Amino acid sequence: MDKKEKIMQAATQSFSMFGFKGTSVDHIAKIAGVGKGTIYTYFENKEVILQEIIQALIREMKENAENAIGIDRTAFENLHEVLYSVLLYRKEHVLMIKLSQEVKEFATEAAKQALVQIEKELLSYIQVFIEKAIANKKFKECNPEITAFVIFKMYISLVVEWNEKRGTLTNEEVYELFKLYLMEGLVIKR
Repeated sequence: MDKKEKIMQAATQSFSMFGFKGTSVDHIAKIAGVGKGTIYTYFENKEVILQEIIQALIREMKENAENAIGIDRTAFENLHEVLYSVLLYRKEHVLMIKLSQEVKEFATEAAKQALVQIEKELLSYIQVFIEKAIANKKFKECNPEITAFVIFKMYISLVVEWNEKRGTLTNEEVYELFKLYLMEGLVIKR
């Protein structure tokens, strides 16, 4: 493992345990077993380290999303699986949890920007998915940007916020609610 990778792993560990605010470059150097000057050889500051870590997390989330797609499923089923896998990853990843806590407790700007960047990338990914489904005549014509936003926020509500307040919904329960609200609608047709 090269020094840069060791530094990235040490920073991920420190940010996950102590948050961005509670992590110093000295602390990262100690965990990585390198001198503080070595860190500055690769990174300008801890904000840049966090940005690289976030980019790696985004790549990993996108890879998880791609792996969730099944060729034998409908576009709607695949959209559900993609969203569920990404949000489950986000909900269970230690660094993501710590950054979310830090934003709530301290409103740390770097942590806030990291979460905004992740959300922006996820929304873009969902938008592209919807655009492809529209082009392939799998989804109705709609504004993909707005639709991606609404779907993403609904999923966060069901997978993360509902869990925090009421209890965990299973993948199947989330899918049935997703299908009811977006495919079938609530109105009984007469």
